[in-house]
Amino acid sequence: MRSSPWLLIALAGVRAATPLMGWSGWTTYANTSLDCMPTSTYPRCLSDALYESIADDLATKGYRDAGYSWIDIEDGWAATRRDAFGQLNADPVRFPHGLAGLVASVQSKGMNMGIGVELGPTTCKGLTGSAGHYEIDIQTLAAANISRLLVHACSFATDTSSFYFSLATLSTLAQKQSLPMHLHCVFDRFPVNATLVATFCSTVQTTSALPDRWGPVQAHIHSLLHHPSSDTYPGGLVVGGYALTLGQSRIQLGVWLLLHAPLIVNLDPWVLDERVRDLLLRPEVADLTLRSQPKAPPTRLALLPAGVAVWRRSILLNATPAILVLVLRLELREPQVPVPVVLELDDIVGASCVAARVRDVWSGNAARVKFRFNTTIAPLDAQLFVVQPVAPSTDAADGR
Repeated sequence: MRSSPWLLIALAGVRAATPLMGWSGWTTYANTSLDCMPTSTYPRCLSDALYESIADDLATKGYRDAGYSWIDIEDGWAATRRDAFGQLNADPVRFPHGLAGLVASVQSKGMNMGIGVELGPTTCKGLTGSAGHYEIDIQTLAAANISRLLVHACSFATDTSSFYFSLATLSTLAQKQSLPMHLHCVFDRFPVNATLVATFCSTVQTTSALPDRWGPVQAHIHSLLHHPSSDTYPGGLVVGGYALTLGQSRIQLGVWLLLHAPLIVNLDPWVLDERVRDLLLRPEVADLTLRSQPKAPPTRLALLPAGVAVWRRSILLNATPAILVLVLRLELREPQVPVPVVLELDDIVGASCVAARVRDVWSGNAARVKFRFNTTIAPLDAQLFVVQPVAPSTDAADGR
């Protein structure tokens, strides 16, 4: 039986997802105007001035140094038509220094940029797509020092063989560059074979961008925990915006860390709650995202009264074995007050574990414990701990 060309390319190999942290803001800017004229009623539009100011904000407020080193432009950067040579350039009014100029400026500040491309003829915002021009577009983006593509398929109605062939072609061209490009694929308009797509893409997202509302975030988290998919990217973070409380923000961040997902903040950086900003800047958050390796899928240890769920995952953290423990109350159940939770080491680590070093990710506090440790969990909140077994000692505390 003859195999399709795109299937042969798919079988060539699978690239592992690259852990990363960064900013997109697409929940805020997906519907932002492209009108950057002085008479525009929008205080911010999609332009190099917007992304320059975001780069400055990430650098001066500590995000860059904490590990948030990527700025993503999902859509809205391209001109409405190609130039006389068939090249796809940035809109000359909104990006007067060109894409290469913006990328160079952002990189000079210690960060990188991911750029959106459209597999079809028209982007989600109605601008020029890459269909029929994959090679020249990849060369143009490579010349601008782009190494990460945010691939969309807004012009396709379904996952036809043409869709997979187009994705395979783009992936092959991207890997041929002197600086190979990683593909972050967002295919949320129609069902796709996510396993096949993952052979071309470093990360795969098949769900729409989360809005800044707790209801959709809560439903998505429930689905992620109880109905695992083959997606390697569950979506952007909407923590610290207008809608989520501090506890709800901790729930989303905690689940993303449990899933070892890339951390891409999807909100306007100027609206982030300072308490959530402190969470995002915790060194433990960067360690768990960039310097840990999952050793097994997450498992639920217990479902306790008051809707308290306890999840664990075996990881290597800085090459040292550890257990990540997430305690959360995803739903509002009685009693609507904080409740105590006792966590036994033999449940978390194993019957042979007598003592461990336990670090609270949110506060950074650490303690040696024997046999068990205690925490308190409020409604619609989460606590996250890193547990590392140690040799028992006489001075280890019996609790936390």
